[in-house]
Amino acid sequence: MNPYRLYCMDCVRYLVTQNDRRWDTLFADPPDNIGLKYDCYKDGLPENDYIALLGKWLKLFVENARCIWFSYNAKWTFQVGRIVTELESYYGKNIEVKPCVQVFTFGQHNQNDLGNNHRPLIRIRWSDAPLYPDAIRIPSWRQEHGDKRADPRGRVPGDVDYREVATRDTLPLPNWTADDVERFLAKIVRAGENECWEWTASKRDDYGRFRIGDNLYVATRLIWRLTHGIDPMGQLVCHTCDNPGCCNPKHLFLGTDKDNNTDKETKQRGKHPKGETNGLAVLTTEDVITIYQSAEPFSELGRKYGCTEANIRSIKEGRTWGHVTRDLPLSDVFALPRVTGNSKQRRTWHPTQLNERLVERCIRLTTSQGEHVLDPFAGTGTTLRVCRQLDRACTLVEIDPEYCRQIALEHGLEVQ
Repeated sequence: MNPYRLYCMDCVRYLVTQNDRRWDTLFADPPDNIGLKYDCYKDGLPENDYIALLGKWLKLFVENARCIWFSYNAKWTFQVGRIVTELESYYGKNIEVKPCVQVFTFGQHNQNDLGNNHRPLIRIRWSDAPLYPDAIRIPSWRQEHGDKRADPRGRVPGDVDYREVATRDTLPLPNWTADDVERFLAKIVRAGENECWEWTASKRDDYGRFRIGDNLYVATRLIWRLTHGIDPMGQLVCHTCDNPGCCNPKHLFLGTDKDNNTDKETKQRGKHPKGETNGLAVLTTEDVITIYQSAEPFSELGRKYGCTEANIRSIKEGRTWGHVTRDLPLSDVFALPRVTGNSKQRRTWHPTQLNERLVERCIRLTTSQGEHVLDPFAGTGTTLRVCRQLDRACTLVEIDPEYCRQIALEHGLEVQ
């Protein structure tokens, strides 16, 4: 029996016949009612009608699945919140609701107001539905920095992305204690008077980083103040030795961006094309972000993106494409790029789709191998592609005949 099925019909009509909670997980990404140009579905219902439909969908989903992931447009946040509150009141402790957020790393810009950089995602789970957090563990900060206290299994991701935005370190340097100074100097190997003094602790882009309180500071800024008694503030601390990890005060000088660039060019260290600007690049920036955050085996990623396993490993370890990956969390389920026009995931015959890695992490968390996933708004078949990768059975329901035809063609399915 084929574990993958595709039905061309309205999901409400399909689900009213399914009343035994047979699905292990249901992943729903319904039309947003914002006027998108679907092939046959009219994405412009009167607001009250659409809100009533949201309520009908969610009630049917809870009745038919042990766990529901519901992705929706932020425009309807308060309306969905009211609907979910009513469901909680009706079902009581039998269900658990967890609000999440998908953060776009390539957000939508708006010249007149705040742009839309997120999409709400709600998980509704019956109390007897299992979770599989070990399936989505990722390396922790402690693991990546050699901390012996690190859990060898890694850590379970959070429900929304939070990270420090990497900008030039211009934080005012703090008042540090004698213990801070002693701890700082212990991380520098002081060699000869004119030799490089190497930083031995945490680094980013090869520059030393030192934590005081809640903030990380560039080690060269700290050694400059310790030596000269002044805070370099917004100025750059440049190296005459061209060794970013050097903390010898004799090798440091203050400069502007122009001074730094002039110094680079004089020493023939000017920037060379990197990433997509390099004519030899096979990958796009979005490819690299997806590879870096994917839990798929290196061999599978290599086949998918036309790279060797060594290329994939270099990206994962930050040795290549570091200008893209250095600020990305491996730690967050929901911080992923939007699937835009130049994405390899993009199916151009449909106006919108979710990132496959978002769906993958959700399915990994709430199903085990061989269990059954339902997608009532199949769209481009994203859920099916993920289920095939993860060895989950999958049933798709899609109201649009042309979208069904495209999905069937891609996956060799018969439309029911």
